[in-house]
Amino acid sequence: MLQGPFCRRFVFLLPLLLLAAELVVSAPVAAQPRYSDPRPAYFPERFVAVLADGSRAKGSAMTAWPLQGASVRLAGKDLFAPENPARLLRDQTAEVEREVPLVMMANGDVVNGSAVALVEGEGGPRLKVQLEIPLMPVGGTHVLVRTDRVRRIVGTAGTHRAEPPAGTVRLTDGRKLVARSIRWREYGLAILTEAGVVETNYSSVADAVFPGVDLASAVLEDNLFAGGTSPGAISRFTLTSGATLTASRVSRELERVRSGRNRSAPQVYYYLQPAWSSHAIAVPEQEIAWCSYRAADEAPLSLLPAETLANRRLLGESEPWRRNETVSGDTLLAGGGHESDLGFATHSYSELAVVLPVGARTLSLAVALDRAVGEGGCVRCRIFADSLDGKELWESEIRLGSDDARETGELNVEGIKRIILVTEYAHDDRPEGADPLDIRDDVLWLSPLVRLDWTPQAGSDLVRGALLGLGDWEAGGEGWQTARLATQWNEAGNCWDPVLVVGQDAALVLTRKVRITEANDVVQLLAAVPKNLEEHLIHLRVDDEAVGWTTSTDRERMRQMFANSRQSRQFMGLRRDFRNQQPELKVPSDTLAYWWDLQKWRDREVTLELTIRGNEEQNQIAWRGLSHRCAILPSARKKLVEPDVSLTDISPRSISPSPERGGPTKDSLPFSRTRTPIKFLGQEFSGGYAMIRSSQITFDLKPEYKLFTALVGCCEGISGRARILIDGVVVWERPGLSALDPALPVLVPIPPGSRMLTLDTGPDLVSMGIVGFAKAGFVK
Repeated sequence: MLQGPFCRRFVFLLPLLLLAAELVVSAPVAAQPRYSDPRPAYFPERFVAVLADGSRAKGSAMTAWPLQGASVRLAGKDLFAPENPARLLRDQTAEVEREVPLVMMANGDVVNGSAVALVEGEGGPRLKVQLEIPLMPVGGTHVLVRTDRVRRIVGTAGTHRAEPPAGTVRLTDGRKLVARSIRWREYGLAILTEAGVVETNYSSVADAVFPGVDLASAVLEDNLFAGGTSPGAISRFTLTSGATLTASRVSRELERVRSGRNRSAPQVYYYLQPAWSSHAIAVPEQEIAWCSYRAADEAPLSLLPAETLANRRLLGESEPWRRNETVSGDTLLAGGGHESDLGFATHSYSELAVVLPVGARTLSLAVALDRAVGEGGCVRCRIFADSLDGKELWESEIRLGSDDARETGELNVEGIKRIILVTEYAHDDRPEGADPLDIRDDVLWLSPLVRLDWTPQAGSDLVRGALLGLGDWEAGGEGWQTARLATQWNEAGNCWDPVLVVGQDAALVLTRKVRITEANDVVQLLAAVPKNLEEHLIHLRVDDEAVGWTTSTDRERMRQMFANSRQSRQFMGLRRDFRNQQPELKVPSDTLAYWWDLQKWRDREVTLELTIRGNEEQNQIAWRGLSHRCAILPSARKKLVEPDVSLTDISPRSISPSPERGGPTKDSLPFSRTRTPIKFLGQEFSGGYAMIRSSQITFDLKPEYKLFTALVGCCEGISGRARILIDGVVVWERPGLSALDPALPVLVPIPPGSRMLTLDTGPDLVSMGIVGFAKAGFVK
């Protein structure tokens, strides 16, 4: 069972009867234990499902919020029946109140949380977001977010109701800026205005709407990992806090929380990983207000790029149209007996142009007046292809607030680049007793879904954008035509990995031109260790010259170790239990690095060609990033000093254990029959020793030795403590090192009169990680 994040909440004491029953995963949602949940446990029509044809199903309880592939019924109706699936399922007792701070995404998602820092990731910079309750990261204390998917940041209350134009920035000191562009910085934003650049930290941003964000790509990315033909392939959850999360990678997990002395109670969480997040997010079941569903080949029209062509009023000032909310700010749109969390809110007279994605085939929606106008309003709505001079696709006839929602059916939009939604006055043709002029003409375009010819090629920009690090590479080879994407759970990383699936004898080719320097002379591909080593047939050529790869550890040994570790955890029933603060068994990472050393081509512009071939009937690569690296930490490279006296040229005073028993080994790895050299990120280094855990090597110091210099890193796996001691005093230390990190240049002054220098690795880790001290020695 997948495990969840640390939770600082406690639940109230459960009745003894519920504890005895232990509330297994299949227990009804209405009966789950809830903390601070004022909603009634029993309500005859608590849950209501709005089906595709507008009909409804109601019931007092559900076994769970439906997920893809599940068979869930409400009031006897199959909610994922292909002929009439549920579009929306909501808890009628839930109240939604959007709580700041917020990070709003380009695909329409909303996150309760704050931007705190910009960090480097394998696929480029990522925004570190500190989540607010009820959202919780499944692992760690934050999530990493793609910066190109952030549409808006709201830092203070009262600013998030009406969205200002793109490029508008309000600061907490009252300043309002109009930005030509906004750049991300480590701890804030750089805002380019007509008057110059304004630097501000994240905590000083009251509201910022980013210009130039690609809405269409963000929306379609939600479809990438939604495989199968289920009408519920994509779920869009809205919480009582106002958060909205869209994901096809969702699981329902039962965890235990402390409810009293020596007692624990189950708590249900949904693990969701939106396309814009590098981590899964845990959502308490009782915080879910509603969830909408759509198929893998459907995209919401109300999330796509749109612009105002006309907007005027007969009475009063014109009101801007709204995405996925009403004029009053409600995020659930309701009118004419229909409800939806997706749609446009417009007012007569208006013309709204919405750009259709490539491959759009049909459009369906329903039109009604907002429930808030009662029986008022009087409008006519029309849909045109490309322009008002184009083909009229649909016309609603006159609609009043008392009328039921009018459905369009499936409108053919093949070959159409954009559609125009027109909300017309119906003053002259209004029925007797209807509102005159444009009074109460608040219109809702409900559940607007575009059905796509959804066969994205794996080499497309959209798909390559979902695979970290492919932004600068061009796709080629016939294999991209049949390759596809899937997902698998990464237990150590607490997230879903994208999986690149390659057919037999297919070749996927990636090419790019790059100038090689000491800052980028290693190509690194990160993947999960394969179950079958023949699945990973990966080759790199530099200017048509083949280059061999090095891996971060022996692939076969790592494959067996990870498989055995996973089996032992399942056999022993071990699990994390952060909420009860019980000790956990650390999950070993199955990340495997492939490295190609490009030192030979430094100071040259070269063409790189990376080829991935399918050898088996179906080959899978759990993709974790492709990048250029350097073997020595760039920020510390200036500390690198060549020694006058190398450690390998002098005899050590003592070695423990002996080299025959795996002790420190000169210029090669311990237990290596072929004398494997010291390597950092695949690059070879000499002039030092490699050491497993619980090893020591000591050297006598001479009066002329003034400095000790070395490159320190992990050659394989993950190592524990690494230290340098002078006369028994620690002068340099790192608590742990990873083979996936560059080596650290170390320069240590030697106090006058010192007698001994010791290199030491601690016994505090069970793994067989190997620490390397290379280019090590003394400066006179």
